[in-house]
Order: sequence, then structure tokens, then C-alpha cells
Amino acid sequence: MIFGHIVGRMMASPLLSKLILETPTADTLMVKHPSGRPVEIKVVAASKAGSSLVARWSAGVIMDEVARWGADDAAVSVNDLRDAVLLRILPGAQLVYISSPWAPMGFLYDLVKERWGKPDRDCIVLKAPAYDMAPIIWTPDKLEIAKRDPRIYRTDIEAEFADPEEALFTTAMLETATRETPIVSPPQQGIRYTAAIDPATRGNSFTLVVATGQGRKEKVICLAKQWTGSAVNPLSPAQVLQEIATILRAYRVTVLDSDQYMGDALRDLAHQVGLVLVPHAWSSTERTKRYLTLRTMFEMGEVELPPDTLVKQDLQRVVRRYTQSGVTIDLGKTNDGRHADYAPAICMALTRWHEQQPTQAAKSFEDDYTGLTDEEKQIWLPLEKTMRRKADRAFRKMRFRA
Repeated sequence: MIFGHIVGRMMASPLLSKLILETPTADTLMVKHPSGRPVEIKVVAASKAGSSLVARWSAGVIMDEVARWGADDAAVSVNDLRDAVLLRILPGAQLVYISSPWAPMGFLYDLVKERWGKPDRDCIVLKAPAYDMAPIIWTPDKLEIAKRDPRIYRTDIEAEFADPEEALFTTAMLETATRETPIVSPPQQGIRYTAAIDPATRGNSFTLVVATGQGRKEKVICLAKQWTGSAVNPLSPAQVLQEIATILRAYRVTVLDSDQYMGDALRDLAHQVGLVLVPHAWSSTERTKRYLTLRTMFEMGEVELPPDTLVKQDLQRVVRRYTQSGVTIDLGKTNDGRHADYAPAICMALTRWHEQQPTQAAKSFEDDYTGLTDEEKQIWLPLEKTMRRKADRAFRKMRFRA
């Protein structure tokens, strides 16, 4: 449709039609530049644009509806196409992103958030509300009609980003919960902490979350850290768990919640570094219940998040799907292989505090074994004194960098 508009307008214009050098094809139009050089105008699908961008010099590139390229099922990366064209764009040419705002995530959202109101020679962000662009069409009466759907009015009329209807955690909810600093809250004497992981070896990230409940209405994510492998260089679970054990000693944590992925193997590896790993094989119903509980905690203002962009983006990608059997939770997948990797660890860490409402101070390491089986307690409780000494030394020596 876009290509049809270009060809139709040029051929209908007595002046512009003289610039057409060849008969237009299905997706290509050759025109004459004022310098006399031929310029090819080509419209291609975003998923096929990579080969076109690297095959020639560009006098300008326009990417349309870029906001939706950040969707979880997007087949193309804006960053990849941008990188492909930057070294092949002619001096004085422009790279233009055009879009109606959509979900508050992805390349365009990050660009607008960072550069809106801060124009310079390299980048300028323009917002164009419909009533400014076409005041003849968008009269006050029509605007009142459009307001009947607040979400469409916000995106298509006011040119502002809005949350997807299925989003479990809204942007406003997450921004309210995010502290300004520090990105890592160091351990404090007399405060009890819990930890949870979402393990992975390739593609997805191996994530760790350390949390605490400093009162009934304050549940804090103190630390969020990830390790990311690939198909070529997968992570070593043993090495990652060794690093995690070092971190957790400073927080006096010896019990590690995890999902069921590689549960038995990871439990043995955790044993070797002085940790108790507790796999949670949640049913779909239990999983949904816990995520909805987590949402309620955010709504009540009970959660504090670190100022970590990935933490926020992972939670934004958690959506609820409505099926014939009820509500289910879906963790959106992105082009870089992430699968909302922080979300499961945060859910495990914070819902444990919600259920148990533990006291601030841990009287002994035995308090950390809440939820373990009798067999696991018999294995691990004899190690209490050794772990206590290691944790005390780590607490005195460990220093975290924001």
C-alpha cells in the first residue's frame, strides 16, 4: 500500500512524473536525483530488509511501525537492521523511524524515553498527536467519540505508549515500585534474605534474585543478576552456582528456590558449593495463582524493585491469556533469546515472603530451611556451623558495586 501511494502520487504529478526513469515494478521505482544520478526507491518487508540494506548504499532509510517490531513474537530486530545500514548510508542521508506508539517496551520505546526532549545533531524525537497533525479531521466531537476506548485514544490520538491489554504488570505499576538507587542493596546485619533462580544454559539467561521482607508491606528485590550463554558457548551450571554461592554467603542465604528445570542435577551441584536447592514443580493453576498474587503485591505497593532495565522489561512481558479452562500465564520471548527470565525468580522469591511473612532477624540457619523435606533437613542441618562461619566471614569482607 505504501509503495502504491508513492507511485500513484509521482505519476499523477506533472513535475514528479518527469523524474521517473523506468517503468515501476511491483516493489521498485527508479527516479532521477537533482544531481542526475539514479536513485532506487524500494519497499520491502522488514523481515527481508537485511539483505537489501547490506547490498547497496542508501540515500535514506524509513522504517515503518517500528514500535510493533518490539513485540515478543517479532521476526526481526530493529537493532540488526540499524547496524546493517549505518555504515552504508550516504553523507547527509537520514534514518527515520515512524510508528504509532504501542506497548512500552522495545527499541522505539527505549529511544523515546531516553531522547524525548533532548534533540541534538544525531537524533531528534518528534511526537505528533492526531489533533495536531489533522485538526480538520479530529474535531472536538470526534475526539470525544475516540475517548470511549482509552487505550486506542492514548496510542492513536495522543501518540503515547500504552500497556498491552494482557499485560500482568503495567508500566506505571513497575515505575512506582522501582527505587532510584542503589541497583544492588548490600546485606545488612539482622535482616533475613531469601534467594531464587531461574536456571538456563543457552539462549535464555540464568537469573538470580535475592529478596527480603523488611516488614509486612515492604518486600525488596535487593539483587538481580544474570548469566547468559549461547548455543556455541553454553553456561556451566557448576560454575554459575559457585558464583551464586559466593554472593549468597554475604546475605547468609543457604536455601535456593528454583523451578524444576534440571532440578535433580542442579541439587547435587548446589550441594557441592554448600547450598540447598529446592525445585518447585508448579502446576499451571499454582503458577497462575502465584503470578496473580505477585500482581496484587505490586498493586498494594508492597514491592521494591532495583533500577534495572532488564528486570522491568521482563516483568512487562508477562501476560495473562484467557482460555476455555481459565487464565494462564505466558512469559514472552524476545529476539535475543530472553524468556522474561527474571520474572520466575522474582515470583518465587517474593511469593515465599508473602506466604510465610517471616520475621526480620533469622535466629539461626535452621530458620532458612522452611519448606524443606525431613530428608533434606537431615542432610543439611549438620552443616549449619560451617555455613555460619563462612557467611560471617563473607559478610565482613563482601563489597558490592552498584
